[in-house]
Parts: sequence; C-alpha cells; structure tokens
Amino acid sequence: MNDLFSVPISITSAPQALATVSQWLTERLRDKGQGTRGKSSTLSPKPLALIPKIVVTPNPEMIVAAQSDPEFLKALQSADLAIPDGIGVVWALKLLRDPNNPNKHPNYPNSEHSDAFVDWDRFHPLSGLDLMESLIAVAAAKGWRVMLLGGKPGVAAQAAAKLRLKLETRNSKLEINPNDQNSKSKMVSDFGFRISDFRIRPLSGLKDITQTSKTELDELINSINRFRPDLLFVAFGHGKQEKWLNANRHRLNVGVAMGVGGALDQIADPSLRPSAYINSIGLGWLYRLLREPWRWRRQLALIKFAGIVLQERLKS
Repeated sequence: MNDLFSVPISITSAPQALATVSQWLTERLRDKGQGTRGKSSTLSPKPLALIPKIVVTPNPEMIVAAQSDPEFLKALQSADLAIPDGIGVVWALKLLRDPNNPNKHPNYPNSEHSDAFVDWDRFHPLSGLDLMESLIAVAAAKGWRVMLLGGKPGVAAQAAAKLRLKLETRNSKLEINPNDQNSKSKMVSDFGFRISDFRIRPLSGLKDITQTSKTELDELINSINRFRPDLLFVAFGHGKQEKWLNANRHRLNVGVAMGVGGALDQIADPSLRPSAYINSIGLGWLYRLLREPWRWRRQLALIKFAGIVLQERLKS
C-alpha cells in the first residue's frame, strides 16, 4: 500500500482486488476444513487464521476526516485492502509521485524489480459499490453467504431484493436435465450455481452504532455470527463503520468485511447512482450532490483535500 497523508491506499485494479478477496475467502474455507463450516460462533476470540479481513474505501472526504480523527485513521491503517475510491485519490497519488522516478512503485523506492513499477496511465479509481457488486456476483456463483448490515430502516432489505433480482435477470439461464423433472424450472448462474440457493441476508442493525449499550452490541454481533457470512458489507456511514469493524473484528465470525457507506442506498434506489460515463469523468460526486443537496457541507472536504495535496506538491 501507499500512504496518502498517512492513509494507506492499495495500488490495485478491479480484477486484482476481486482476486485478492476471493483468495482470502478460499483460504479461509480451506483452513476451516476443506471448505466446510465450523459450528455457530459465540463471542469468544477467533484464531488468528480466522480473523476477518477488512476492506476500506478511502476517498478524499475520508482522508480529510482522518487527519483530525486518530481513531478513524487507525482503523484505516489497520485495513487489509484500501481501494482508491474516487478520482481525487488517484489524482493525488499521481501528482505526488516521485518526479525523478515517475513510474516507480511507491512501496519499493529502491527496487529494480519490474514489479516495482506502476503503469499510472492504467491506474484508475475503483468505487466501493462496483467492487461490492462484483463480489456479490462471485458469491452467488460460489455459494458464499452475504450479509448487508446497516442503512436506514428497510434499505438493506430493499438492496438485497434488488441484488437478487439483478442476478436472476442478467446472470441466469434454465437448467435442463432430462433425468430430473424438478430441475427444469430452476435458475442457475453462468457458473452453474442455483440462484435460488444464494444466501443474502439484510440486517438493519442499530439506529446509531456509536450510541449502543454492551447488550445491544452483543446481540448485534451474535446475529451476525449466527449467519456466519463470508462477506459482510457494513453501511454505518464512513468513519463509524471503519471504527466499528476495527474494534470488533476479533469477535466476528466473518470472512471479509467491507465498509460501504451509502452503497445500500444506491442499490435500493438506482436513481441515486451516477452513470458509468459521469463516474469516468470524475463527476460522480457532483451527481450525488445534485440528487441530495444536503451533502453540500460534506463536499467542502474536496476543496480542503485539493488544498493539502497542492501544498504537499509544492513542498516536494
């Protein structure tokens, strides 16, 4: 990972991030016994090999917030994968790279190995929502359990229904087995896994995760652990979700957990989601602002982020 104002950023692409998470889950299932699941978890600490991996999605707003919030910064630094969510993050990394060795990978400043070089022209933002949907598609194909946690009341359930419908509509076909009359109407994915068997569970969680009692927290963690999700997507809002995951990761019977902020809202209501073209030209933030004007105060962080990046560039 490369640090951007002490916040780690993984120099990765969508296929690389997807492959990394898939490998983690494959290894976890193998460690639990050739792909079999253990008994339902309690609140006891987990063996090191079974501690969940954490994925975070740093964007300019989060990076600015972390500068004045040590707990948030620590949570971002403790993540296993930090994807570059936003054109601003990619712009900053490109602008602040070493001008004497512009293609040198920031993690290996003294290395001559070919892997130490970055093709910055092919380094693009990777939205948390895009990675989330890609992971869910793989989960449906491989039979991984998925849990959507958080969001406003009812949003997680709406998002789960939309995701299942999308899988059934776009990635399914009829399985015809002349020797099994019952199989003729079953929908299966392109990978051969029955969509009807795909396990995705919504859980609204608590109104404010920062204002919970120990009893409420224990009940929430028990609800998660009883389902034993391979993928846990947490939508408590940036800052809150990362801190919560970092504080409770040793208690969770989860394969990979990822903070997704407002992604559940965008899945439940696709009109909130910018088009691929708008995202490609770096104006996804403006689209969200026009759809949700109350975000204007949060967007001030973009100006502050640009200022600290330019100030750092002038220093170098």
